[in-house]
Amino acid sequence: MYKIIGSNVYITRGDSAYITVNIADTDGNKFALDTGHIVRGQMRTEPNNGDLVFDADIDYSNPDKIIWHIKPENTKGIEVKEYYYDLGVDTAEGDVYTFASGKFVVTDEVTY
Repeated sequence: MYKIIGSNVYITRGDSAYITVNIADTDGNKFALDTGHIVRGQMRTEPNNGDLVFDADIDYSNPDKIIWHIKPENTKGIEVKEYYYDLGVDTAEGDVYTFASGKFVVTDEVTY
């Protein structure tokens, strides 16, 4: 099970999630992704250069949204605690845009 409250993600350890993020520029205009972009998603132990916990698969086949696929193996073996994530795009022109960031809270599961 997972839920999103504000920009924070809560997920049961070992569960799957598909989180859709509609992306726009600072004026609210849709941001079109193309093949020259690198879409990234990471979870870390601390918000500023903490240890990398995992890199996430990001689907950007739809040009105006990204889908963050969290697989069971991404959270199955990690400690139940609060982490930090961000999702962003590096453009072919060298610009970097972060579209979502916040806490990523891994909660305990009953069936493990």
